Amino acid sequence: MNVSLLLVLMALGASAASAIMTWSLLRRERERAAARVAALGADIDPHPDERLGLDTVAPGTMFGGPDTPARTSGRIRLAVVAAMAVVAVVALAAQYASARHGTPAVNTPATSSPLELMSMRHVRDAGTFTINGLLRNPRRSEPISGLTAVVFAFDSKGTFLTSARAPIDFTTLQPGDESPFAVTLQAPGEIARYRVTFRTEAGVLRHVDRRNTDVSLAVNRE
Repeated sequence: MNVSLLLVLMALGASAASAIMTWSLLRRERERAAARVAALGADIDPHPDERLGLDTVAPGTMFGGPDTPARTSGRIRLAVVAAMAVVAVVALAAQYASARHGTPAVNTPATSSPLELMSMRHVRDAGTFTINGLLRNPRRSEPISGLTAVVFAFDSKGTFLTSARAPIDFTTLQPGDESPFAVTLQAPGEIARYRVTFRTEAGVLRHVDRRNTDVSLAVNRE
């Protein structure tokens, strides 16, 4: 089980225990208060039918019992403070564990080596813009399935125009395998540049551009 999740469950359990303890103390306090009121009424008027007069109640009888309201209220406050301290300690421990282990990257599947873009070109034809290329899975990598090529098109000012995607020709790329890909955009003629990324259902995969002599890591952003 995840450490952070375990600590959160412990915090919830401590909060529930605090609530139960506080409710129990309050209930017992109400029962004691009701009993004291009844006893006080009996001391004040022991013969309600005869109405012979009022008896004097000693101060010790009224306020000197083993569990006075002030003492019980102090116990309740102490229990609440203790429970809040437990919750605070557990929450701090959860934050420390989360910071120590780090937050895992979202939608960025781990691969031993980035994909390699071996070639790529584009063709304009009657209002369409098609990008063709060849992609390779390095020998030191792992098999990859469900790979899709995604193309983003921009005008000369860098403004985003449109995008399209298409699966590569091979369903699964084993280490060392190559596969062609082709993505067609229905776009006007003002496309000045474009960017290609590759992704699976888990997220975007890194790739390097092998078309040039100087290899540079492609930055995939969406």
